[in-house]
Amino acid sequence: MITSHPHHYPRIIYTYLQYDELFSIHPYYIITTLFKICGVIETKDFIDTLEHKNKEAWLTTYFEHYPAENINEKVVAQLLDHISQLTQITAVPNDLNLLDKYQPFHTDLYLIITKYLYAKSKQDMRFLEPVARLFHQNKIYNQLLVYYKNDSEIIYQCYLAILNYNSYFDDDGQLLKNLLENNPAFFYTVLDSILQKPTRLSYDTKIPCLKFLWDKDNYIQDIEQYALYIYQKDQSYFGGIFHKLFIHNKNEKTDNLAKKQHNFITQTIINNIDNDEYILFIIGVLDCLSEDEKLNILLVLLEYNQNIKLFKKIRFSRLPQSWSGSLVPHLEKEKQFLLKILPYLNKITLLNHKAYIEELISHKEQEIEREKKRDFVNMVYY
Repeated sequence: MITSHPHHYPRIIYTYLQYDELFSIHPYYIITTLFKICGVIETKDFIDTLEHKNKEAWLTTYFEHYPAENINEKVVAQLLDHISQLTQITAVPNDLNLLDKYQPFHTDLYLIITKYLYAKSKQDMRFLEPVARLFHQNKIYNQLLVYYKNDSEIIYQCYLAILNYNSYFDDDGQLLKNLLENNPAFFYTVLDSILQKPTRLSYDTKIPCLKFLWDKDNYIQDIEQYALYIYQKDQSYFGGIFHKLFIHNKNEKTDNLAKKQHNFITQTIINNIDNDEYILFIIGVLDCLSEDEKLNILLVLLEYNQNIKLFKKIRFSRLPQSWSGSLVPHLEKEKQFLLKILPYLNKITLLNHKAYIEELISHKEQEIEREKKRDFVNMVYY
């Protein structure tokens, strides 16, 4: 019908739209066909005459597929006017890369449209989804500066808004790493935004990966500032997100990284040796380290601080949250670690510490015996 009677096509579409609430087909084919039959100007005039619930989405499709060779300043002005008046989420462009073909006619096009969408996100955060996709595709800050060179602040505003909306945003931390190169203070703005979340933060809380901090020249100073900031806010509530710095997959934990982690923990303990609560906060990362690493850190602590009250507050091991089979192997592992500590506690200044560890070992042995009996009962009766 289109081939034999193309002049009837607009009237057919007009009739179709009377029933579109039932069909709601995607306008791509209709718009591109109208381009071929009527031309781009007549297609815009036709869409403008419609009174239809999906009119905004049709106009967005029109601009998405507008032929690059026909673009001029007037068309760009129409695009800006359309985006500024959007009210429907379904009409938001899926991808801001559509602006590339319009950019030569308005160098601030990305900036202006991003500001429109950012303003609309105050009512519905979904308006920022195309901006989030643009940021994901352009993780290098200098690439984003091409789009936002006349007002780079909008990048930081959108980053915070998107992160608050979507906790998986920038999960590898690469965009944040690049943003901090130009604005180091933004780190604590992001951190405050994370800490203000109403839910309890833990190892499992989704935040941008901050392991790039280990790559910095001043990593000890920068990570200590980060640790102190978290600690001063509320170490019992927020400690888990700091400890994420020490959680690695097997292939991530290089010898160089292990050395840096040991250097940091050692130095921050020495720097804050009289702050028992902060030391306990830092010692909380022991669960993320190997037994040899844990032992070395404990020996550093004992070298500089022999406070028995502090020592008794340390959790030397933590049972897994879940396990299968007998608990005895886990308890035996804890006991063996305590036995490793004992030979280093023979100094006069550490006799109380030795007695405490011996007491823990005794308790652990009793616990092991109870578990063995429980295992036997379960085996016999179940």
